[in-house]
Amino acid sequence: MSTPSVKRHPAVPRPSARRRRHLTRLDWGLIALALLTMVATVWGLGRQPAAPPPPVEPIPWADAFSKPAAPEIAPLASLDATVAQLRNSSRPWTMAVLGDSTGNEDSEWVHLLTLALAEKTGRPAEVHTWSVDTESYGMPKKYTGDGEPIIVWNASAPGKHTGYSLDHCHDMVPQRPDMLIVNHGHNQADARDTSEEVQSIANWARTSWRQPPALAVTLQNPRTDALADEHARIVARLRQDVPAQGAAILIDVFSAFEASHDVSALLRPDGFHPSDAGETLWADVAWRSLGLHEVLP
Repeated sequence: MSTPSVKRHPAVPRPSARRRRHLTRLDWGLIALALLTMVATVWGLGRQPAAPPPPVEPIPWADAFSKPAAPEIAPLASLDATVAQLRNSSRPWTMAVLGDSTGNEDSEWVHLLTLALAEKTGRPAEVHTWSVDTESYGMPKKYTGDGEPIIVWNASAPGKHTGYSLDHCHDMVPQRPDMLIVNHGHNQADARDTSEEVQSIANWARTSWRQPPALAVTLQNPRTDALADEHARIVARLRQDVPAQGAAILIDVFSAFEASHDVSALLRPDGFHPSDAGETLWADVAWRSLGLHEVLP
């Protein structure tokens, strides 16, 4: 009798013998995405929301493009107090003159006025005279006396006008003066321009020092040449504008010459530079206009 055959099933491989499955690029991508999602979630939970930025106020256009504030204009020094300091010989007393050829020579009014101050006070004096060639001061001319000196910066520049003084004022007036005298007119071409430039010099004096000097403006002598009428208009404009612009004192040489009833005798042959007699009269007018006859009788 034959033995019945037994059907055999194929052998099942052992787990260790199964073929390992390799991860594909897709698998790695899914893993990376899961990790990034986890990290983002954790970081988002621990992060506090930032405070909103403060509001920015708009800047008005007018303020954004406004000019810087102008320097403060201080009042001019009192003439009486300034002149009274001449009697205090324990401190120097300084005067500066911004002008033209009517005051640059030793025989002219600036020098004559300085000599009178030194004689009346008994103090030493020194006069520094401006040179238009070097645009600087040379060695001063000195006069002996007791006490601190009377110092004069005589920036009377022959042939020059107010614009020249404005261009060189820092060198012409190297220190704060007690008294500043503006003496222009003969070399000017227009009354309005002259007035405005004299005002510019006054403003410079008011803003250059915390304690500005006393200020005087000369109305220069009349002329008898072809420019007589134009010069008279310049003097008239200064006579009108200077008192309205501040506490400046007028030294009215023009009226003093006219009151002499013989202007030609007070002038040189050119018809506008003062003669020696004219310069003497000019110095006397300055002396009285500044009140020196009351302080130094």
